[in-house]
Amino acid sequence: MILVALACLVALACAGASLQRLNFALAPTALDAKTLADAAKGASFDDVEKAVARVERAEWELGLIQAIREGATGEINEHLLEVEQFAKRWERVPRVCASIATSFGFLLGSLALRQGLLDPEPEHIDQLIVGAVNVVAVGIAGAMVCVAVHFRAGKAAKSRLAEVDSLVERLEKLKNLR
Repeated sequence: MILVALACLVALACAGASLQRLNFALAPTALDAKTLADAAKGASFDDVEKAVARVERAEWELGLIQAIREGATGEINEHLLEVEQFAKRWERVPRVCASIATSFGFLLGSLALRQGLLDPEPEHIDQLIVGAVNVVAVGIAGAMVCVAVHFRAGKAAKSRLAEVDSLVERLEKLKNLR
């Protein structure tokens, strides 16, 4: 029973770390780029800049707007590289966590079997096998969560980066309308 609880603890820790990766992919910046681009449709460039300036923790967005205002292509590209790094933070964590969860599950499963082999009464072999399989199953379940999060985070990061590209296009159009 202790081995199952330990496997659960490791699986939950791995799933938690993987979910943090998903959080980074879903919200690489303070403001959602698609929402900001949609809000900028009916506004002027100055209005968008003033609205973003009022938002706490929107330094990246404000820096991007100022770079577009100045027409500094190098700075715009720097901001795009920076948001790509934000979206790809902890990119490898879910894969590593999946490996950790399964490896730990198999390790604890083998320990459960080893403990059972030390038991002099062979009639408990079915309980021994069920206990070992339970531990391994918990490890594999943790790995499956990590794998699912890995694929979802990859798609989310690509989607968010595409939304940032359309935001830059929208802001450049607004700037040229002035």
